[in-house]
Amino acid sequence: MEDRVCTPCNNKRLGLLDQQLSRCGPESVFRRFFDVQGRPTHEKVNPHYRGSAGGYRLEMKSYDTEMGVEVELEILPGGEVRQSRQLVVVESSGKTHHLLIPPDLRDPQKLRESYLKLGVTQPDDIRLICDPEELVYLSRYHYCQQFVF
Repeated sequence: MEDRVCTPCNNKRLGLLDQQLSRCGPESVFRRFFDVQGRPTHEKVNPHYRGSAGGYRLEMKSYDTEMGVEVELEILPGGEVRQSRQLVVVESSGKTHHLLIPPDLRDPQKLRESYLKLGVTQPDDIRLICDPEELVYLSRYHYCQQFVF
């Protein structure tokens, strides 16, 4: 009953599909919600900030009535849902862009490059969404001072 799949297929094809499903697909929502831990040898990935194994990141949006725009959400391990760490950019045309700020982003220049990739033509409103303790973390890396549009 062992070795039903050859090693190359298991490591390359099926392993890749398994990672995409468990880290980027619908299953990853439940894994985050119920705090299911993967193999200790695998890199820990927050599926809301980046995909895995070539898959896209999870996108969850909800309308924030106070801000008057859609915002990105993330599920924390254990089931709590919160607004993701992000810049919400609203153009004068009303078009909204979301720029997520992953926990491992430390370089303000990389944040600026990500902003430029959004292709914003005329920003009318830019808002930073983060927890108060994250604001301290973000200002420590001088995002506010060095992020010039």
